[in-house]
Amino acid sequence: MPQSRKDESFFKFIVEVLGITSNPYRTGFQIYSHELEWRSHKVTRDGYIFLGSPNEKSTTHPKQNFYMIFMPLFQADKKKRNMEADEVYFVMDNLSDEFKNLVVLYGAAYSQYMSADSAQKIHYKGKCEELFTKTRKAFDACY
Repeated sequence: MPQSRKDESFFKFIVEVLGITSNPYRTGFQIYSHELEWRSHKVTRDGYIFLGSPNEKSTTHPKQNFYMIFMPLFQADKKKRNMEADEVYFVMDNLSDEFKNLVVLYGAAYSQYMSADSAQKIHYKGKCEELFTKTRKAFDACY
């Protein structure tokens, strides 16, 4: 599996863990609108969650208050940071090999689920759920 596909699996996992249910903000990019509550001031702040390279920030308009960027896990060449004051980076280089293997298997099972005929979908759905649970436990153990 190419490194880019492995990162797609990782980002699919992160979307599930974060509970993101909305569609991407921009078609073709893993960018999601996100709102944070600032409780002490009784206001909210709008921002974006990026899954991938921060150079995709230019595709988001209007400008927001914050940008949470989850860097690729498998593609080292895509980890260049902008270091702007409104950006927070999540670099998860220290995740275990067990987690990395499981997240790739989870992505492969999900890919099979998406392309399977209706008779096989139930099998792959169960595999996806099983692998997600194992992957989540491995993630929680090291992050």
